[in-house]
Amino acid sequence: MDDTQHNFAKKLAPRGSVSVMEHAGFKARLMMARRLEGEGLHGLPPGLPVPVFPIAALPAAPEGWGRAAGTYVCPVSASWGLWFDWTMNDPLNTAVLPSVKGMNPITGQKINTIDLEQYKDKCPIHGCDLSHERYCEECGYKLPPQNYVCAPNRLWFDGTRQPDGSVRQFFFTEEDERDVASAVIGKENTVPAFGFAFFKPKNPIVSAPTRSRGVVNCSAFSMDEEEITYGGLVLDSCAYDAPMTKSIATGAMSSYGTSSESSSSGNISNSSMSMEKYSANDIKVLRGADARAKRPEMYARKGAAEEVKDVKKAVSVGAGARIDQTLLQDTLDMKDWNEEASGIIRLYFVFEPQFTKMLREGGIKDIVGNKVGYLDGVEVG
Repeated sequence: MDDTQHNFAKKLAPRGSVSVMEHAGFKARLMMARRLEGEGLHGLPPGLPVPVFPIAALPAAPEGWGRAAGTYVCPVSASWGLWFDWTMNDPLNTAVLPSVKGMNPITGQKINTIDLEQYKDKCPIHGCDLSHERYCEECGYKLPPQNYVCAPNRLWFDGTRQPDGSVRQFFFTEEDERDVASAVIGKENTVPAFGFAFFKPKNPIVSAPTRSRGVVNCSAFSMDEEEITYGGLVLDSCAYDAPMTKSIATGAMSSYGTSSESSSSGNISNSSMSMEKYSANDIKVLRGADARAKRPEMYARKGAAEEVKDVKKAVSVGAGARIDQTLLQDTLDMKDWNEEASGIIRLYFVFEPQFTKMLREGGIKDIVGNKVGYLDGVEVG
């Protein structure tokens, strides 16, 4: 993307938002994707980067939410599938410990500490010996090789892991009974956030460039004159041209996995393999086009006269259709990784009505600040 395109993209993004989350040199994106359907095994769906807001830009965010650097917020829709993108980090020198509402989507365990774990001999739950291919007699299934994502896996993750070498696609829903974290670790232990803890190896490995996965961008569609909405925020056209503590969410580690290359052979559905197969209507779905088309500043201006309903409705993250995504074993030993996370990114998510309420009550704060700093008022040039 050249400077002109970059400035154009920034202009079209919702005011105050960013598409890439950052902390301590690490980066992450939440990718909006078509929610897959059917009982077949799907390939990796392409995605669209979701605009998110630094929490410091939202003065009316709930008091119980963390305010640490690397914390973000975004409105979401119940119509979205989604996946995590960490590919902007060093592929050979990054391990990511993920959390979905306080649960590790690789192991199904509640996040209590930010620790990398490998499972070779003992079950971490029952303490019993593991048999062939990490099978646990007590659990009744094969354990993953580790609780994090790193090379030789690609740095992305699409869903809740299953022992059969697939994941169940992450998707947002209003149905409480579909929320995986609530069912597995208890609703009282969940928080409305994703979290990603990033680790470095003690001895860096020389990296090689990697290919990126399908990302919806302007060049793929001719939609420049069409208004697209995202979470109630208007995008006048394609806004992105993407290349490819113990606390994650609240202060007590509540919320923070990878993939083999998907094949179009066998019983893998190729309906989601190529973004060229998306229609203009599909892109409306990807961008949340069913939401109300209003700009952020319009929320604050008209909010007093318009009733906002269901502002406390919790967002559930379900386990949807199967995606071909195998978690390969880390080639490094635990002793090769640093014990402490080098960076943590948190992303709170709420349905549009609650986000609307935040904007009405506090607006979007300019966190760029004074661009000249202590030179303000001083004759320069």
